This record gives sequence, C-alpha cells and structure tokens, in this order.
Amino acid sequence: MPSLNRLPCYLLLFLALAACSPSNEVSNPALTLEPVATLPPTMGPLATGTLAPTHTVPLPSATPDPNVVPEQFVSPRGVLAFRYPSGWSVTDNSDSSELLVRVQSPSEGGASGLFIVNLLNVQGPLAREELRPLAESYLQDLFGEAYPGLTVSYREEGEALIATTFQEMNGEQVQYEIRFSSRAPFYLVMLLVAAQQEWDAAAPTLDTMARSVTLDPALAGAVPTPTVAVTRTGEGLSVQNATLYEAGTGSLYLVGEVINESGQPYEDVQVTISILNEAGEEVGREQWAVQRKLLPPGERSPLLAIFSQPPPGWSSFQATAEALPASFYPERVTTSFQLSDVVASEPAFGDYALAGQVANTGEAARFVEITGTLYDEAGRVLAVETTTLEQDELPAGESAPFMLTFYSKAEGEVARHEISVEGTRIQN
Repeated sequence: MPSLNRLPCYLLLFLALAACSPSNEVSNPALTLEPVATLPPTMGPLATGTLAPTHTVPLPSATPDPNVVPEQFVSPRGVLAFRYPSGWSVTDNSDSSELLVRVQSPSEGGASGLFIVNLLNVQGPLAREELRPLAESYLQDLFGEAYPGLTVSYREEGEALIATTFQEMNGEQVQYEIRFSSRAPFYLVMLLVAAQQEWDAAAPTLDTMARSVTLDPALAGAVPTPTVAVTRTGEGLSVQNATLYEAGTGSLYLVGEVINESGQPYEDVQVTISILNEAGEEVGREQWAVQRKLLPPGERSPLLAIFSQPPPGWSSFQATAEALPASFYPERVTTSFQLSDVVASEPAFGDYALAGQVANTGEAARFVEITGTLYDEAGRVLAVETTTLEQDELPAGESAPFMLTFYSKAEGEVARHEISVEGTRIQN
C-alpha cells in the first residue's frame, strides 16, 4: 500500500488493519483496528516524528521454531512465504498494486497479535538512505491526522529500518513495530501489532513470523507493478438496500450491498461513508472495502462497515462507491463453488447462524471465504458476515463444512439469505 517518493508512479491502495467483523475480533478490544488509507506520499517536505528511546524486541533463534509457527503460507506462484501459528487466521488482501497478507491471532488463547506483510515490486534496489524518508511517508499516510501527535523511534537491524510507535485505541495503548527493507526488486514492509500490555508476550511470536518471511526475486513478475495510468471510477456502482444501526456493543454498523450495473468487471471496490446528523451535516467519514474482491457486471457484493466509536449526534448516512477496472483478480479469484445442506439457526451466542457444506466445482483453491447476507421481507439488508474455511486449501472436487455466525444484526425478521463464495486459485 505505500508508494515511493522516487517512484511516484507506484500507487498504494488501502490497508485494512484488522478491520474485521465481530466474529473475527481478537480478545483484546485494542486490536479491533480501524481501516486506514495509505495514500501516495506527497513530494513536499516529510513530517518527522519525535524520536524516543529505542524499544528492544526479544529475538528468536535464526531458525523459526516449528512448535511456535507450524503452519506455512505460500502466496500464489510462490513469490512470498512465511510461517505462522496454528489457529491464526490468514487473509489475503492483495490487489492490482501489491501483495498484502494479514495474519491475526484467534479470539481466545494466548496474547492477541496482528502481523501484516506488504510487498511491492519496485523493479530494482533501494538505497539505504532512501528507507528513512520512505518510512516516514508510509507512517504519515498510515496514521493520517494522528501522525503528528505520535512519538516514533527508529532503529536499524541488519538491512532493515524499524519504526516503533504507540497509539491509544479504546482506552488502551497499542504498540506498532513497522519494519522496512529493500529486497530487490521488492520493497517490503512488515507490521507487528499488539496491545502494549501484551507486547512482551506477543512480540516473540510476531518476530518469529517476521523473520520467517522469504521472497523469491526470480518470481518478481508475480507481483504487480502499479502505475498511475489506472484511475478509480464509480460508473455503474451504487450502494443499495443499506441499513444503519447501533449494535449492543455500542458500535455503529452500516450493512448493505454494492451493485455493479456497468458493463465491466471491477476490483478493489471501496465505499466512502459519510455519517450525518439530523441537520444533514457530516459528523464522520470513513472508507471501507466491500466483501468481494472481484465484482463482475450485473452482480452485487455485501458491504459491512463498523464505526467502533460512533460520531455524536449521528442520524443518517450517504455512501458512494468507486473501484478499479478489473485487471488483477480475474485470473486470481475463483467462484466455482456449490453450496449444499445450508441450515439456519439461532445460536447460543449471536443473533443468527448459517451452516452447511461448500464444494469446489472448479480448480484447486486456497483461502476460501464465505460471506452471508441477511434480508428482511422488503429486501433491506439486516446483517453481513464473512468467514473462511478452517483448512487453507480446498482441492478440486472436495467439500468442507462452514459456519457463519452473525453476532449482530439490525432489527427486523430475517426473510431470506444469500451466500457468496470466493477463493484464490492455486497457480503453479
């Protein structure tokens, strides 16, 4: 997602820092992080954080302990690989400009943590002196308006530049360690995130994951090289059947769907949501991605946006959608799945549940995501929820069970539901 000062043609899109629905929230509320946009840095002066004393991190052994990180993630075509603990969820948010993979700890058991790998193809090496201004630009765009008030410390470790900072969220301090390095022809950024009070417990595991990252420069062609030639558009995209409601947790939810009424497929669909008071004045604004990575013409994608701290005086909303013309995901995403034995129920914990079987009727796929949408009799969306299969891969012709638990929904009786399934093709 970050772009480069010396290469202004590289566009960095959006980083969803654990912007997950309640079913994927970590046990520590400080890690329910809001999505933040990392936009291309300007060519003007760079903001510089106030330097604080360095913060050390426990160092694991050079060889990752398989008892700590027994699972392995390998990106399509094998350009990126790393290891991670059992039970952690992996979400591949890569798009037409970068590789972006998020790994999050489970909601129960052990210290809560978040690990993100962000990889860009810059088609060559970066000089060591370029990392500091690039890091400052990345942080400035990552934290937005909060950046000038943050204290940032830097240290060097081998070829990497490491930035450490803290941000208060939901009354708790969250610690960020962002590691920047040049591994030609790539620009690699890794984010290690945990609540400050849990940092000592989470850091060794996060650090082990970071040190396990391997890249294959011979496969650089598998990482897209973004350019400014492609612009975002909202032609034919509209937000419909949306509902704004406050959940029992106090968070403000917007659920709905984005419909593609154009004649072209879109990817990286983003919705800008303005929260309005009774006078029609804007009191809050955020941007969220829809649930589907690829939106073909004539189809729709569920939308789930969560305002963990609702703006005071909220009353209504306005929402607009825009996207990139599909160029990266058509060859990457598969929707060749068939559902069966779907049963609705009222769970012991949560408002609604859907369970069933999903069969892969196409080619082998990994990271299969199932998204459910609940509707009332009038077609209004009541809730949206996404889950992934427990297994990383679903071979062609095989089936697996799934369970979707809706932990929150708008008031109203559920009249029907829809389920969409997306997976990532396993490319050799």
